[in-house]
Amino acid sequence: MSPTSEEATPGYLVWRLSTKWRVAVDRAVAPLGLTHAQYALVASLHGMRRAGLRPSQRQLADHTGLEPLYVSKLARALETAGLLERTRDPQDPRAVRLALTEEGSEVTRHSIKVVQGLLQQLLEPLGGLDSERARDFTRELALLLDTPLHADPEKEAVMTSPTASTAVPASAPPALNPRVIALAHYAGRAVLENVLARHGATFQQSVTLRLVAVADGPVDREWLVGEVVGALKTDAAAVRAVVAELVESRLLAAESTTFLTITDAGRELYRTTGNETAPISARIYAGIPDGDLATAGRVLSLINERANAELAAMAGPGAE
Repeated sequence: MSPTSEEATPGYLVWRLSTKWRVAVDRAVAPLGLTHAQYALVASLHGMRRAGLRPSQRQLADHTGLEPLYVSKLARALETAGLLERTRDPQDPRAVRLALTEEGSEVTRHSIKVVQGLLQQLLEPLGGLDSERARDFTRELALLLDTPLHADPEKEAVMTSPTASTAVPASAPPALNPRVIALAHYAGRAVLENVLARHGATFQQSVTLRLVAVADGPVDREWLVGEVVGALKTDAAAVRAVVAELVESRLLAAESTTFLTITDAGRELYRTTGNETAPISARIYAGIPDGDLATAGRVLSLINERANAELAAMAGPGAE
């Protein structure tokens, strides 16, 4: 049961509203071949172009608040779809400039109209997009976004209920459910991605690199693709693109058209990121009894097995 507005904290309501908006935009722009994140990218590009700018990926990341690596991933997908152009900056070879194609501009203008209509609907309880209450609401949101957060390392973080100001009692832990599993997964992945981002690597690249690093010698390219697809439940073409990126970055080397090996630079990246994440993992798992870890391991392994069986059933007979 969701808390009432009187019970809920501002943080909980902001989270619920942002989730509602993201889902609504995803559904609205899906017929145009866009996701919410892609819409944020092309709409921002459209606005910046009208201001006479052709931003770099880094500038667009700063403008949207998205991680630079995520912007790069989105831009590549939009380029593949023919909606965006990526070109090297002649004055800075490290910078990639972004611009909408003619088709991208058309899709963006259409999507902006769709989202504006959606926004009008969302703000109807405040009197609509052009109402004074909506303008006040916008100013309040901008104020909150512009206010920096000052972390205090001396204070121990306390897990709190989304609807209460008191800590969740240790005697009442949440039962294991899909949401708890998902939150743990995304939190752990975010920790790793933050470490990887400092070294210009992505999560998919890290998983791929690890499989080659722990192998005793060259690995078959298609075997590697299959292992990553199985681990991340992703598309084989996307994994092949990741492998190509690692080869292009000289983190992997192609001994032939079939076999790959890890380079010294790749092994150094694997070692460095592993050393940086090890103490973080130690802190995360600190104090958890061995028995609890063993139980959690058995339960999660069973869930993984059953989920894989469901995926296989969805794929149908004869699927690779």
